[in-house]
Amino acid sequence: MKRFLSAFPRVVFILFILLETTLAEEYIIKNYNIHDGLVQSAVRSLYQDSTGFLWIGAINGLSCFDGRRFYNFREPYDLFSSQISTIARSPEGNLLLLNKEGEIWQFDGTEFSRYKITLPSTGVKINDFIVYEKGLLIGTQNHGCFYIIGENVFHYNSEGGLYHNRVRDISRDSYGIYIISDGGVNEFKDGAVFPLFPNENYNITAIIRHSGGEYWAGFQNEGIFRQKDKTWEKMFSIPGVYINGFAENKNTAIWFSSNFGLRRIVENSLGEVYIFDEINTLLVRNVIIDKENNIWCGSYGKGLYKLSESFFFNFTVENGFSSYYGKVLLHDSRDRVWVSAATRGCAAFSCEGAKFFNASTGYSFINVTGAAEIPSGDIIIAADNSLYKYSDSGMSLYNTENPGGGILDVFTDSQGTLWMGKRNDGAVKLCDDKWERFSYLPDKISVTYIYEDHSGDMWFAAYNDGLYCYNGKEIIHYSVSNGLGSDIVNSVLDVSGSGIWIATKRGVNILNENGITDTLDINDGLPGNIINSLGYYDGKVLIGTSDGLAVWDNRDINFFTAREDLPGNDISDAIIPVDNFGKAWFGSTGGVSAFKINQYLEKDYFHRAYFNKIYTEKDTLRFNLIKTGDETDSLTFSSARDFIRFEFNTISFSKEISWYRYKLVSVNENSKWQYSKENIISVDDPKSGSYRMVIETRSFGEDWKPAYDLILVITDPFYKTNAFFIFTGGVILLFSAGYYYSRKKQKIKNKYKTSSLNKADIDEIMEKIKFVIEGQKQYKNSGFTLKQLSEVLSFPREHLSQVINTRMGKNYNDYINSRRINEAKTLLEKNGSLNMQIIQIAYEVGFNSKSSFNTAFKKFTGKTPSEYKRQFTGQG
Repeated sequence: MKRFLSAFPRVVFILFILLETTLAEEYIIKNYNIHDGLVQSAVRSLYQDSTGFLWIGAINGLSCFDGRRFYNFREPYDLFSSQISTIARSPEGNLLLLNKEGEIWQFDGTEFSRYKITLPSTGVKINDFIVYEKGLLIGTQNHGCFYIIGENVFHYNSEGGLYHNRVRDISRDSYGIYIISDGGVNEFKDGAVFPLFPNENYNITAIIRHSGGEYWAGFQNEGIFRQKDKTWEKMFSIPGVYINGFAENKNTAIWFSSNFGLRRIVENSLGEVYIFDEINTLLVRNVIIDKENNIWCGSYGKGLYKLSESFFFNFTVENGFSSYYGKVLLHDSRDRVWVSAATRGCAAFSCEGAKFFNASTGYSFINVTGAAEIPSGDIIIAADNSLYKYSDSGMSLYNTENPGGGILDVFTDSQGTLWMGKRNDGAVKLCDDKWERFSYLPDKISVTYIYEDHSGDMWFAAYNDGLYCYNGKEIIHYSVSNGLGSDIVNSVLDVSGSGIWIATKRGVNILNENGITDTLDINDGLPGNIINSLGYYDGKVLIGTSDGLAVWDNRDINFFTAREDLPGNDISDAIIPVDNFGKAWFGSTGGVSAFKINQYLEKDYFHRAYFNKIYTEKDTLRFNLIKTGDETDSLTFSSARDFIRFEFNTISFSKEISWYRYKLVSVNENSKWQYSKENIISVDDPKSGSYRMVIETRSFGEDWKPAYDLILVITDPFYKTNAFFIFTGGVILLFSAGYYYSRKKQKIKNKYKTSSLNKADIDEIMEKIKFVIEGQKQYKNSGFTLKQLSEVLSFPREHLSQVINTRMGKNYNDYINSRRINEAKTLLEKNGSLNMQIIQIAYEVGFNSKSSFNTAFKKFTGKTPSEYKRQFTGQG
């Protein structure tokens, strides 16, 4: 794309970006190959099933992708010895695969087998197929088409309306099914074929009906044509290019794959049509759009490509910005964004384009440090330690009186008063055309940033001297000595309902009437601790750090770096939301960016859960990738099990899942949600009954989404049923009479009275026990029993039990659990830095379930883990 746009003048390109959203879309390209887990780098076909899995057919194998992991298949050889050209899902729910030999196979999640179809003709080679309703529409090499539905077979050939018996391709879009043959294109609907248009002069290779109503067709060696008002028009002449397929995304752009890569067709509001080169690689055979509007294509030799729409408009040296360093200064009432370009002047971005103020455009100033809007609507620009006024009539010097010191910032308060932050001279304000020093601030401080909150309090950031607040009566100083993270403050933000946020060199401090009450830093999910800028938009706080842009929504933190298409990770200045366009502007060491925050927060992500396996201490159920989702209706387990553990993944190609929640819903109970960041659900000590296992997922900026719904039946074993109690009651009555005639039990003898161990033996064994349990941390091994310890040390269990009881004053289980609880206490005490959930801590130190962890923790500490955690975090 950048190569195509290089022919445009830079300013025109920026104008296009602001005026034509569709033309300006940038895409982040991710490549997957064998090193990422793909079965093979020569990709022939792509398919996303109704569950959400992406299936990739290669020359000699098949991959299934859930966004995180590839599941690969290379056998049987008869199927995968030739490339997989078509993938679909059969009416029975199995995966159907067509190889180059014209053979259709099916995969039920466990094994591959030939798909049995009966055709009335012999010697038929299948070129392509699609699944339509409850049947298969099959295109052949020389016998036309067959529609197979159940035991019925319908044949379509040139004598029955098909243009030609050689079917090249069968394609589908949102509007219809198209049969492309040597003679033209037929439409298939309602079990019949209808002529769409003949192929009179050229070989049609691909077709799509655009949402605008027109048809687009690719012709072998001739380029791309468009049919509008029933007239064909040649849009692009591309000699030597074979168009393999079309797809349309939600932005109405048409994508096409070809033997020379992947390209995009965009039409702007003026009716002008452009082609953008997105991926230049040989032989891209396919292109599909997934459920999250990502574009996927497969290439020969370079694997799989995913193109995700960028949420940023980036203005860099490469596309017209005058500096590698950008600093956003002001968003004015005319919806212009004023940006400093370091020592190369400044620029104003608006819907009319970009206007540059520097030497090349006739302006003499170089170093722009601030900008403010005064009540007249004119813009005051601080440059080269002077003030300039920009109005409709042009640029001129403003208030030539020099108050001394370098100008670090300019600001207009709610009363229309103009302020300046000065180097080594505090702050001054303009009163009756004269500059007055603000006497409440100390002498010889450098004010780098001025801000006014909603109550009218004025805030002054002083370089290396903290933050000053003037409330109309007195000045209050915040520094490291009274809780500020650093004496270098870069930005201040009034967040409704959350207090004053302060960007420092060591995280974000949050200040309210109780003082500095909280700090956000890398331990809470920020990409970096040096905070340069803050912004607020629709309940979200945008945090610019030295290592990326973070977004906070009171529940979670998500962040962006250069991997997500930022021009530079060091976000250098204030973030200004532009309400009219829903963009947040910020500068970085790569240039200037406009973050399309509305588009990011409103994007529809596909989060579908599927089980990998479900297991107890004795049983394991493994799930395949075909029979999953709603097809798994119910599962039955016994209440005799100590736990039932569910392991699952989620299908998402755009975004990591931030949270999972789940609950067991019974008929007479309204269960509470259980929350986790892990993809493991543990049901401890299951009780008999019929339940709905409900799983929901959430990513940043989204509400909870249903991901899985399963009926779970828990049954009691015989010994827990009423019949068992009746039986055991009879046995007890039968033998109760004999009980009273039996002799009394002897007192239990001292177990160790006759032990052969002496003190030296006990000391030696105790040291060896501590080495294995504590030194090797075997207490974290949930399955490490006394028997296994005996086998490791080659001592009888009785001797080990004696040593532990006499030396530790407790039995083996209590000894193990005491070690686990000690480590759990340490993790809970520093949980703020580790950001671990209680259930994660339980598994980490060796417990099998949350309930057993809670019981042991309270036994040894007298408190629950949550109560203990609150002592150190102030949270539950």
